[in-house]
Amino acid sequence: MEPGFNLSLSRNLDKPHLAARDVSKMNATDGRVIHYHDPVYIEGTRYAADIDKAISTFTKYPGAAALTQQTRDRRAEAARVWRVFDSLKKKKRTEEEDVLFREARQRKSEIKASRINTVASLSRYPGTILPSG
Repeated sequence: MEPGFNLSLSRNLDKPHLAARDVSKMNATDGRVIHYHDPVYIEGTRYAADIDKAISTFTKYPGAAALTQQTRDRRAEAARVWRVFDSLKKKKRTEEEDVLFREARQRKSEIKASRINTVASLSRYPGTILPSG
C-alpha cells in the first residue's frame, strides 16, 4: 500500500530541521488514514484544518488546540520545573535558591509520580469529548 493509507503525523519536534522535512513529506502525501500519537503533531500540517473541523463537528471542543490545552499546560509546567531544577542542581545555592531547588525537586517528583499513576493520569482527561445532549 502507498504511504497515504497509514500516514503518521508523528515526528521529532526536538529537531526542527528534521521536523520541517518530515512535514513537507506529509503535506505532499494524500493521506487516507491519518494517525498521530499526540495531537501536537497535527499543528503545521496541511491536515490541521480538516482535523479541527472534524473535532468541532463531532466533539464538544472547537478544535485541536482546545482539546489539547490541558496537556500543553501540563507539559509547559513540567518543562518550567525541570529548567528550574537543572539550573540549580549543580551550583552553590543561596538560601533562597535552596528553597526554590527543594520546591522544584518536590514538584518534579509529583509530576513523575502522576505520570505513572494510572488513576491520576486518567483523571486529567474528560469523561467524554462528545457534545452534551
